[in-house]
Amino acid sequence: MLLRKKLFRSGLCLALLLAFPVQAGKVKWKQYEGKGYLVCDAVLNELNRYDFTHVVFSPTTCAKQIIRHQLKALRQPEWERIEAREYKPLLRYMLSQNTSPLPKGQARNLDDEVEKFIDEGGYIQSWTTPLPEWLMSDIKRFGLRHYEVNKGPLIFARAVSPKLSLNHMKSNDFLIKNCKGLPIVPDDKWVGKIHLANKQLNGPDERLAVYFPGANEQVSFSRYLNSMIEMKDVYIYKKKIYFLDKMGISIYNMDNLTSFGKSFCSIYQEVKF
Repeated sequence: MLLRKKLFRSGLCLALLLAFPVQAGKVKWKQYEGKGYLVCDAVLNELNRYDFTHVVFSPTTCAKQIIRHQLKALRQPEWERIEAREYKPLLRYMLSQNTSPLPKGQARNLDDEVEKFIDEGGYIQSWTTPLPEWLMSDIKRFGLRHYEVNKGPLIFARAVSPKLSLNHMKSNDFLIKNCKGLPIVPDDKWVGKIHLANKQLNGPDERLAVYFPGANEQVSFSRYLNSMIEMKDVYIYKKKIYFLDKMGISIYNMDNLTSFGKSFCSIYQEVKF
């Protein structure tokens, strides 16, 4: 039930986003931030290659699909497939977003959801990348030398299912019908949000929750890591790692210390009549 609820909410959110009509006029894409950055310029140039005149609803929704599927220089990491049955604790965490013990009824429902996910061909993808040096220096800046930071790599993980829910299929139909005149590639599988997993691949990276001594406030080291997994997608462009935000068209650079405090690249639509 937990996964089905997530899929329903995902489909509902997209349906609501598509429900806002676009006024007639020629859509031109502009950069609010990020001018002069190669990845931002590449995304802007790609979007302006297409004619959004016939889009019925939300050009931004259509644009994000174009970015994902048509901008070939912006590529996915080399995800490694791992069998979900061998890493059930990690799958449980990713489907529930919870590490605390659940009441018996909820735990039983989650177990059933995990088994159903696996039986329907669901699996886990993982991708490992070195810990950025600026994150290590961030710990030193706050004088937290007593905290032995794990210098191991970041392990990104996500759940993937080849089975689309009814709401996801409806969302695909919305995209095809509303993004008229654009080369839209409908999703052929469900892909969950990105997570940071621990070395054992049985739960979240413990570095996501480092707090100031005696305070209920995370150090910026942890806040930056949490910001990464709040993003929708992770991509590589010219050997650098970028994240695409869930809402709108904002791209964040993993190597830029300030990029999560301020949008590294924001692109918006300008409608000309």
